Amino acid sequence: NPTGIVGDGAGGFFISDIYKHVVWYVNNTGSSQTRLGVTVDNGKSKVVVGMGSSGSSPEGLAGTSYKLNSPQGLAWHSANSELYISDYGNHRVIRVTSGGIARKIAGNSTANNLAGHDAGLALSKTFTYAYGMALDQTNNLLYVGTYAGFIKKIDISNADYTQWTAEVVVGKRQGNDSISEGLEDGDIGYLVTGARAQDITGLALSSNGKFLYFTD
Repeated sequence: NPTGIVGDGAGGFFISDIYKHVVWYVNNTGSSQTRLGVTVDNGKSKVVVGMGSSGSSPEGLAGTSYKLNSPQGLAWHSANSELYISDYGNHRVIRVTSGGIARKIAGNSTANNLAGHDAGLALSKTFTYAYGMALDQTNNLLYVGTYAGFIKKIDISNADYTQWTAEVVVGKRQGNDSISEGLEDGDIGYLVTGARAQDITGLALSSNGKFLYFTD
């Protein structure tokens, strides 16, 4: 059951498979390619992340030894040849480096609309059922939508991923650090007058980075 897809800019593309809990690379580039530490012949496809069963793994393993739980959105960092994955069932965001090392870069691995939404370090924040994903053209800002009805922006410009920060750009504040999902027009940002959404599966940015589009 493929859900997410993103191209690598060279003619190949990645596909997330939520039932097999893996990410595939499909090579249509015309020659053999190494992606995320895995070599794939032209005209072939191969699993580059995941083990074929759901779960979670210690950080820093090879992508093919790292378990995912229903991966969804994908984003390709062309400058660093890195892949970002919305790990839906584990409520987190994963980065796989060009050498194939996988680790969590955002999300406290809990499903919670009542806490974890104020701006701060991305690893400490809530990403309830991380879903759609988009990376801006500067490769500095990663947008992640969720089933729970909010979109967070992750600043990935710092060389140290443990210092990456996240903040809500779409989400209605309800009380102290909680979010209310639903359907309602509103302001951008984590505000009591903010917009409400739910089940944000797809995101796309305009070429100038000023407009964010998403499905609800």
